[in-house]
Amino acid sequence: MMENKNRDKPKKEKKKPKKEKK
Repeated sequence: MMENKNRDKPKKEKKKPKKEKK
């Protein structure tokens, strides 16, 4: 589920890595 959201907004992933959100 989360991977889908990251793929939808690659820009957000670069600004805030998944590790930081977890």
